[in-house]
Amino acid sequence: MDPIPSSETEGSLRVWVTTGEWMKKEGADTPIEALRQTSFFVGTTRTENDSVGGDGSASINLYALGARNVVTLINGRRAFGFSNINAIPLSALDRAEVFDGGVYGSDSTGGVVNFVMLNGPGEKPYKGAEVYAFYGNTTDSDAHVRQVYLRGGVTGLHGRVSIAAAAEYYSRANLFSRDREISRTGDLSNDATGLGLDGLNNNSPTFAGRMSLSGPIAAGGGQRVLIDLTNNAPNPASYRLFDTPAGADPSRFNFRAFTPAIPAVEKAMYFVTGRYKVFSDGLQLYGDILYSKAKQDNAISPTPIAFTSVANGLGDVRSSPFNPFPGNTLTLLRYRTVQELGDRQSFYDQDYYRYVAGINGDFNWNENGFVSRFGYDTGFVYERSDKLRTDSGDFTREGIRNQIRIGVFDPFIGQFAAPVGVAPTYANGVQTGTRAYNNIAGAEAASYIGHSFSYERDWLGDAKMNAHLLPNLWNGGIDVAGSYEHREVNQKQIPDAVQASGDQLGFNQAALSKFRQQVDSWFFELNIPLVTATMNVPLVRSLDLGIGWRRDEFSDTNVVLVAGSPVRTSARFANENPDENFAGSPTLTLRYQPIPDLMLRAS
Repeated sequence: MDPIPSSETEGSLRVWVTTGEWMKKEGADTPIEALRQTSFFVGTTRTENDSVGGDGSASINLYALGARNVVTLINGRRAFGFSNINAIPLSALDRAEVFDGGVYGSDSTGGVVNFVMLNGPGEKPYKGAEVYAFYGNTTDSDAHVRQVYLRGGVTGLHGRVSIAAAAEYYSRANLFSRDREISRTGDLSNDATGLGLDGLNNNSPTFAGRMSLSGPIAAGGGQRVLIDLTNNAPNPASYRLFDTPAGADPSRFNFRAFTPAIPAVEKAMYFVTGRYKVFSDGLQLYGDILYSKAKQDNAISPTPIAFTSVANGLGDVRSSPFNPFPGNTLTLLRYRTVQELGDRQSFYDQDYYRYVAGINGDFNWNENGFVSRFGYDTGFVYERSDKLRTDSGDFTREGIRNQIRIGVFDPFIGQFAAPVGVAPTYANGVQTGTRAYNNIAGAEAASYIGHSFSYERDWLGDAKMNAHLLPNLWNGGIDVAGSYEHREVNQKQIPDAVQASGDQLGFNQAALSKFRQQVDSWFFELNIPLVTATMNVPLVRSLDLGIGWRRDEFSDTNVVLVAGSPVRTSARFANENPDENFAGSPTLTLRYQPIPDLMLRAS
């Protein structure tokens, strides 16, 4: 990844390297599992283990500076959608390099992680074949992992052609919170778990059978709850006071009995790479194709509903034939669709594509007093990602209000009461008879299946060079490197129509939007050895000075649909400081070795 090739194991910037083989030996099934075990991976970030809002992706957070401050590279070039490193197959990975930040611009202040694939820069052509199969499980409850991959590589035409490929399948079963003692309930009052975790009852206060009534508590007002949550024929005498202090009421809803602690994941990943030496090392053509198919099945507890005002349905609830309270006595009613719709589910189906084509070469001249080595590399990267989120287990507020208005859905039954049956009817608090209700049919009539789409199309083109100049100087010469890169990011979010209207109850949704970013980057680096080992200077085995400069010019355009009308914003930025007038960001590094076993670095 370093623009200037070096014979030293450690350069002026700190680097940590691990291989794919070591990742497996450490027990990692994916690259993110190995990186999380390192000391510099600190802080929260997007994760495939998030069953509430997570989409199966995992990004990198170094030194707790956030994933947005870490640049992810593949073979030394920026990754776009593949910044979700769960889309990178372990089977195609040779090594991972973690560098201190700053080299790749302002978004690399946290650091840089470079994934070097099969036959990538600095790797010998892969030859042979390997089949790998893994199965893992727990002794408690099933949370199995299955992984199998096949990879191989060949060379031909006296080493001028090298081809390698890998195919991998990975799946992990979900693990529900109820499957572990420590997570099966949120009620920690009175040490309910038996684990010495005395605390509050953090179960949900939103469930069927709970309401608020006007008037003083002594007269039957305040927050109330059904004495028996299996009651499907409540009357005013069926309720007790809801115990609000310290969240101690035992009737609170245990949503952990329904939600997964770890969602189910399934992936299929493929990688193919090829290289052809047209004129030995002086002209080489290369290309890569990387494809990943990832699915994740998320779930969250059944939809909670709160009718709190006439505007959001309290009037319809008050006029329900099943309302046992007179007039406007009812001021709030809660419900949760456990039996009608079950868990809210979000199923993510994602496709990632990455195509790379490039030309590079290296030249060496032993007798040239001006330049002894020259290398170049120019390439093109195109990435595409398509994501579909399918939501189910939810309904619209207008739909359920309509089912309450026509008397099909009874919102007054208890949380564990029969969802279909016969219940007493009332008029202004006076019982008038009985009537059939069918909450399952009502919920199905009000439900919807949501489909949201996310598209991203990105590309970059770059040109890089490095050279070793003036090899006859006292220090053996100096090294220079330079590069130019242009990249574009194009993103589009298309929300589900029902959710975009804001009528949904159980899911959040972003507005219809488009985003485009264009970036031009220039980089220059100069490395000057001040003292080398051959000089035999006491307590100075080597002393190197590095000077770098980088300029980035950003142009962003964002269009968001607000109240049916597009709102367009744009911004431009360049990393220059007029007070210093460097027209970019300068970098200074120093590498000092007093003895072979000790090195000091500053940047």
